[in-house]
This record gives sequence, structure tokens and C-alpha cells, in this order.
Amino acid sequence: MGRNAQGFEETENERDGSVLIYIPAATFTMGSEGHEDEKPPHEVALDGFWMARCPVTNAQYRRFVAATGHRGAGSFERYASAWGDECPVVDVSWHDAVAYARWAGLRQPAESEWEYAARGPRGLTYPWGNDWDPQRCRSSVGGDWGSAERPLPVGAYPQGGSPFGCLDMVGNVWEWCASLYQPYPCRADDGRERAQSGDGEQRVVRGGSWFDCFLNRFRGSDRGKYRPGNSNDICGFRCARRA
Repeated sequence: MGRNAQGFEETENERDGSVLIYIPAATFTMGSEGHEDEKPPHEVALDGFWMARCPVTNAQYRRFVAATGHRGAGSFERYASAWGDECPVVDVSWHDAVAYARWAGLRQPAESEWEYAARGPRGLTYPWGNDWDPQRCRSSVGGDWGSAERPLPVGAYPQGGSPFGCLDMVGNVWEWCASLYQPYPCRADDGRERAQSGDGEQRVVRGGSWFDCFLNRFRGSDRGKYRPGNSNDICGFRCARRA
């Protein structure tokens, strides 16, 4: 496919049509002095990887269900019929996201990969820069919880793209990551990327959603968590791939 406007290589994943952006290998500062669970800021080394430009849509997820007969934790079609095929899929569990990624020949991003794809080499506060701009993502900031009423089709805020060109990294829907929710620092050998979860363990979600009205939720370093069997109308996912 060539290179995007930011100068990074793009390719299309054959199975599900996702556009993937190549994120080069780097060492970056993960975390912040914000919330306690973001401390301490620390260096993390990443190999190069591919990250989906946008979250998985209802249309893409429906093709997966039709091809595999997968029965999910929730009822994604209830929201798909109300919000449209190009909105991000919701009401899917972490297990559903893993199953989709496996079918598509992809995987879920590690929490560290997600953060780097959102913040870039300069460690921006938001994907687009260090100043909040409500016109660059879907949120309920400035109103009550849920005042935005619903997500919008993926890619509706091109002006909110990350330094690599990834869209909707904050706002619209929370996104499941591969990682278990564990304290920092994040290390490659600490077991947080293991496939199985013990009783009471939770998986990381990132990015905030259309429902959230607290500004902190939209910082690229902010961390959320859900039990892996949880599904709701504010959480979806995007996929990644090893280089």
C-alpha cells in the first residue's frame, strides 16, 4: 500500500481488510507521573510491530462470526444494528477479541505497544499533542457521563491521529490489550503477557470512550482494566501483528 501521510509503511491484512501501520523498533518512556498506576515512568524497549490503523468494526466482526460460528460474551449485533456497520464493535470480551485476532491471523497489542503507538517517540499527552482538543476524539468531556450518546464510525476524527497515523487511539471505545493489569515497571519477563488469567486477574484496556467525561481518561498513558469475560457498550479492540 505504500506509506501514509506520516511517512510510515502501511499494508492491508488479507483476512479481515484491516489497514496495518508499521511501528519501528524503539526504546521509549512508558507511564507518567499522573495516576498512581502509571508510576514510575520507565524505559521499555520494543521490537518493530504492525498496529491496526483503526479499531475492528461491526462489519468486520460480523464476517468473523459468519466464518467461525463464534458465540461471544455479549450481543454485539444489538449495537451494530443501532449504530451501523462502520462503528467499532462493542459488547465483546477479551476472549472474543483474542478469538477474532486468531481468525484474522493477527494478535492483540501489548499494553506497551498500544501506548507507544498512541504517544509516539516524544511521549505526547494525547495522540495529537500535549493540549486537549475536544474536536479530535469522541468523548463526553464537558458534559455528563454518556452525553455523547454513542460512538461514531471509525476514523471519523482524522485530525486526532497519532504520530504514526493510528486513528481513534483515544475516545470512541476503550480497547482491550493483551496484557494483564499489573503494577509498573513493565518488563518483558514479568508474565503480564501470558495467555491465561488466574482468578481475579484483569486485562488492560486503553483509550477512554464516548461515555467518559473525565479528561484524564484520554491521556495516552492512562490505564483501565476489566475482567477478561466482561463485555459492555463502551469497549472494543484493535489488532496488531509481529513484524
